[in-house]
Amino acid sequence: MVRNVASIRRFLARVSVASVLACGGSEPGNHETTTAGTAATTDPTTTTATTSTDTPTSTTTGDDPSTTAATTVDPTTGEPTGDVTGDDPSPGCVPSEVPGGTLRWALGAGALPGPGIQSVAGSPNGDTVVVGARDLYTPMADAFVHVVDAAGQSRWSDLYTGKAGLADYALGVAVDGEGFIHVLVRETILQVQGDEETTDARLVVLRYAPDGARVWRWERAHPPVMPGETFTPIGQIAVVDDDLALLEQIAGEPPRLVRLDRFGAVLSEVVFADLPPLSTGSATIGRTGVHFVGKTEGALDMWVARYSFAAEQVWSDQFATDEFPYALVGGPDGATWIAWVLSQEWYPQYTLRRYEQGGAVAFTRDLDFGDFPGTVMASGLHCDGTLLLAGGVYGVAEPKDLLSDRKDVWTARHDADGAHLWTHAQPLGQQFKNAEARRIVGAPDGDVLVIAEFAVDESTYAIWLGRVAGG
Repeated sequence: MVRNVASIRRFLARVSVASVLACGGSEPGNHETTTAGTAATTDPTTTTATTSTDTPTSTTTGDDPSTTAATTVDPTTGEPTGDVTGDDPSPGCVPSEVPGGTLRWALGAGALPGPGIQSVAGSPNGDTVVVGARDLYTPMADAFVHVVDAAGQSRWSDLYTGKAGLADYALGVAVDGEGFIHVLVRETILQVQGDEETTDARLVVLRYAPDGARVWRWERAHPPVMPGETFTPIGQIAVVDDDLALLEQIAGEPPRLVRLDRFGAVLSEVVFADLPPLSTGSATIGRTGVHFVGKTEGALDMWVARYSFAAEQVWSDQFATDEFPYALVGGPDGATWIAWVLSQEWYPQYTLRRYEQGGAVAFTRDLDFGDFPGTVMASGLHCDGTLLLAGGVYGVAEPKDLLSDRKDVWTARHDADGAHLWTHAQPLGQQFKNAEARRIVGAPDGDVLVIAEFAVDESTYAIWLGRVAGG
């Protein structure tokens, strides 16, 4: 599937993994029967395969008519019955047998449910999970979750159409240590066109067993909107210890962190009430708290901070720069990584900084792309806690030409000092130009999962999913 380049870039930018803090909604996605397809190797087009104090409480249900997936659960525990363990678990985070960045398999647009892939995660059994939206730019967009096995072969897929049958967007996905999949969806419950255009939506979490059976659905409660109003929350989801952490962001309100247990019960809710006014920014859920970065009002200073899961500020830093952040990662030891553009006189020049757990600056250094310049569009963590970055790199295709307008997918892994452990440029076939990674995530076994987009022609782009060796 392909879409106009401006549309896809607009979608991917508005609902990044590090969700935008600036006031405003996002236009992000469902569950369908398994689609046939096999893994592509190098050709990307080969078809081969809740609760605020004065609102109602959130609800958790064990079944829902808006999904076609069969669900068999124990009525007393809410856990699925039967064979839900999938394959044997992987041996854990281990070095790969091939160099880091080596492509293991790739899937092009023909083997994926839709163009609007929003997030990706790895499962302990070696599966890869992608979520997003099908029929992205229509009032009937549906959220999907699609799972492929360790070889890139389709395992199961589900299309979630929501209770109202309106636009539903998958915003994020998190997989726990037992392989249970948790999908964060923004579900539209009311859409009225006309003089008093009205939109009302809710954040919903869907929990799936490893075999695709739906275990429960949790909905974040909110009062209905009045005619002419719009309520379109965004958020992200992560597994923290044995629980789920949901970071909710609503226009004009401070972010809230909601913790859920494995049964969908709310454990706690906190508000990040003391964040400074930011013109734009990002947040990410780390293993030790929530990390924030953004530009202060007037876009004069960069502001960076780490908060505990109790919404207490651990440290903050502020420094003058005209540029905007392009990466934000929370390390397992409480460290915070950020990257921003220092100069764009010829090609973008990126700066990488790491803060220690207590907020001291560990280093600030130029980001090295190798012999050719590049761009940073995504960041994540390897399973051992080292930094992953991804984007695009110019000029590396044969014949090598620094002035070439061709851009290939760039991925890199960095140690605690910011030095390369490896860096890799992945061409997506010689006929394609302007390929660029949009998401990068470390899988539990040490591999790295990458979502990229590439130019099919001058006006259309398509989506690519790759699994590469982690080194």
